[in-house]
Amino acid sequence: MSYETLYKLHKSAANFEPIVPLERQPYYAAVAVVLALCLISPLFLSFAINEEELGQKENKKIISVYEIIKFILLQGIGSVFAGIAVVFLTNSFGVYV
Repeated sequence: MSYETLYKLHKSAANFEPIVPLERQPYYAAVAVVLALCLISPLFLSFAINEEELGQKENKKIISVYEIIKFILLQGIGSVFAGIAVVFLTNSFGVYV
């Protein structure tokens, strides 16, 4: 494709209007990071703590299907917010993929 053809296509194309303005993206990235950490970190901490540390040696905790579904849903939502944060952060720093 020649330069003239590319230039004509560029001039005839519709203007791009971003959904989220570039000035607001760092703010949304910070909010998304906080939400992702709030959703993901308690789940890791709840599985990392032993029953002995809580003083509940005799009561063995059995993981139910409800807890597994809750874990999967919260991890999924937290991962979506982490992905949104990565996109907004890379756009706000000027890294375009």
